[in-house]
Amino acid sequence: ECAVSAAPDEIRGQVVKATIVLTKEYKDNILIINNIDILESKSQKVCEMLRKQGVLSFIQVKFKDKNGIDCVLSLEAVNKKIAWDEYNLHYYRLMAMLLSKFDLS
Repeated sequence: ECAVSAAPDEIRGQVVKATIVLTKEYKDNILIINNIDILESKSQKVCEMLRKQGVLSFIQVKFKDKNGIDCVLSLEAVNKKIAWDEYNLHYYRLMAMLLSKFDLS
């Protein structure tokens, strides 16, 4: 399931907020998409909006904040080709763990 909406951004005014639910592809609450073209079969609109923002790949980490609210840390490669790999998953988990100490609601 995919959805696209606008989100406020201090620098750009607005950015694309893509919500993508691919639960089977998550491994240990981490989703790695190294080429957004693979999402085109799921939602052409999501790929189009991501391309307009220059997003070429991304990684998402699911976690809970201090109050137990579900959150997602999303890191995007914008206008630069980056291949996210499984060797650095501990860094991504560490970022999510640090964020989990705060109230993010």
